[in-house]
Amino acid sequence: MNQIQSRSTNVNTQPTQRPPTRTLRAAGLRTLHRLAATALATVCALPHLLSAPLLFPAERSGLSGERLATSASYAATAMGDIEGGLARGTAFKGNLVVGCVADLSALSGWTGGSLFLSAVDTQGNSLSRAYVGDTLGTRKDDEPPAAHLFEFGLEQSLFAGDVDLKAGQIAVTDDFFHSFSGFFTHNAFNWGPNGASGAPAGPDSAFGLRAHLKCGRAVYLTAGAYDNSVQGDGHAPRWDFPAGGKAVLFVETGWANADAPNPSRLSLGAWTSRAPRMDNEGGGLLRGNCGSYLVAEHTVSGLGESGGHVLRAFVRLACSPADRNQFGEQADAGVLYSGLLPGREADTVGAGFAQAATSASWRTAHAAGAGEQAVEVKYQVRAAPWCTVEFFVQRILHPGLPDGRHLRDAQAIGVADQFTL
Repeated sequence: MNQIQSRSTNVNTQPTQRPPTRTLRAAGLRTLHRLAATALATVCALPHLLSAPLLFPAERSGLSGERLATSASYAATAMGDIEGGLARGTAFKGNLVVGCVADLSALSGWTGGSLFLSAVDTQGNSLSRAYVGDTLGTRKDDEPPAAHLFEFGLEQSLFAGDVDLKAGQIAVTDDFFHSFSGFFTHNAFNWGPNGASGAPAGPDSAFGLRAHLKCGRAVYLTAGAYDNSVQGDGHAPRWDFPAGGKAVLFVETGWANADAPNPSRLSLGAWTSRAPRMDNEGGGLLRGNCGSYLVAEHTVSGLGESGGHVLRAFVRLACSPADRNQFGEQADAGVLYSGLLPGREADTVGAGFAQAATSASWRTAHAAGAGEQAVEVKYQVRAAPWCTVEFFVQRILHPGLPDGRHLRDAQAIGVADQFTL
């Protein structure tokens, strides 16, 4: 939860104290981290800029060679609270992501290996913190402004792709609890409130190991171990694992017939963490945390007169212990349809609903409500292969859960542009 720091007008007459060595070292690491992220952004974007004409072409693809592939994307989101919440107001959020992947097979003959590196630069302010006052968050990756390295490490494919290993500074977002829900802007459809506390998700990453195993044509198993002490660390990189024994473990298994005309996927996952958690009732520390989740999704293609329309649907359920988590249960569901308007088969419209139920112990301790809900309707326009424009409307029900405030239901609207090089 975000805390508002007040400024004091008192003049400090005491001699200035020298910051501790640990503080100086941490500040130095953060500075080097941001400089490295800026350098990476320049290196990744420069090949695209040098090869680009003065005006954007109707079609552009990212630079992809035999040895090195780079990518860059920028997403700009403008949102406004037009009703309810804390107050009416607007907010802007920008997110620059750059990355590169080196093919070790082409570089050195190392079969199946690749090195990956990416950085994130986030700008702007948060609509949720400033105006809505909700807990779930009106936008995914809604973090304070910062520039930092996101992921870097080694990925190795074995046995004709049946085994895939990844090690380094990585996040869990792409490997666990993912679904079509990522189409929506609201954070409840992203990692969600029931993600493992302190797990490297969203714009955060941490040192970890991940293994993905294909068991036949449709069954898979994914497991990962991460240092979950990343939260509150100012995005500074960590080189020890696990830090102070604070490890978080993930495992997910499922069935997915991705090659079928109408593919489906059913996944069951669980996580456990050794980091201590605060007891909701007594205020003491409890040992560890855990949770489980279920994801189901289905795609129906070949719809419409042209046969190019696609319908997608998803359902996600998650739960965690009620004595040490603000939310005991979470559920979200939604549908996406591509090709609703004539001649716009690449455009997608979606509608989703998310619900997070507060645990009984949290309601008692904070005089909070029974839960928070979010409804979102979104239309994505594929303006060009390298550009999308999104329009969305959100309805946030029962905001103000963190400190027991009971705010009016909020109405948020927004538009987002994303450019990919």
